[in-house]
Amino acid sequence: SLHDALPIWIILLDLTMPKKNGLEILSEIKANPFLQPIPVVVLSTSNAPNEISKAISLGAYDFVTKPGTFQEYLYIMRDLRQAWMKLTKPVVSLKPPPLYMSSGFSLSTN
Repeated sequence: SLHDALPIWIILLDLTMPKKNGLEILSEIKANPFLQPIPVVVLSTSNAPNEISKAISLGAYDFVTKPGTFQEYLYIMRDLRQAWMKLTKPVVSLKPPPLYMSSGFSLSTN
């Protein structure tokens, strides 16, 4: 299947985007049979309960309020990776890719 061929392990989706609301995109992702199995983590500057509820009800794996510092982002990415590793069944020949930040910093523990 296309999903098996795509090297996508997780989708980080910002709610605030210029042309389309992140919740609309989340609905489209979850309606697409090839993208639907990929966990989506929603990022937002808001922590409004109604936004969190809506995202989860649309199929988001998690909702993360954007942190204020780069170090906090690193902690969140580490925690997301650890949670994802616990949820997936490892395949001997495959390892998840390391997490890369725009600075080139890798969170890989390999």
